[in-house]
Amino acid sequence: MITVTKPSDIAMYLLFDITKLKRGCYIVLRLNERNQIIEKVIFDNLEDIPKDMFGVLVMYHSEAYPSEDQIKLAAIFENMKDFIVMGDENFTSFLEKRLISHFRKNKA
Repeated sequence: MITVTKPSDIAMYLLFDITKLKRGCYIVLRLNERNQIIEKVIFDNLEDIPKDMFGVLVMYHSEAYPSEDQIKLAAIFENMKDFIVMGDENFTSFLEKRLISHFRKNKA
């Protein structure tokens, strides 16, 4: 089981199937109370994500960094530990650096 303590933990978890994901999807990595990933759920729309889900919200799209609107949208999910955006034009960079991220908040 992977425990999320730093961004690269999430990157390594997603690395193997990032190429199979479609741009514009939202991934929630559900965490337990010890911040271990227990499930990966993929949503097509932000509105489909239950507001009380606890985990890490990952957006996969064509830009490298989140826009202000995307950050505002992610902020509605109070139980999300982190908000991460990955862009596919930086896929090589993603592999090298392991993650392109923007941390919204760091709840324990």
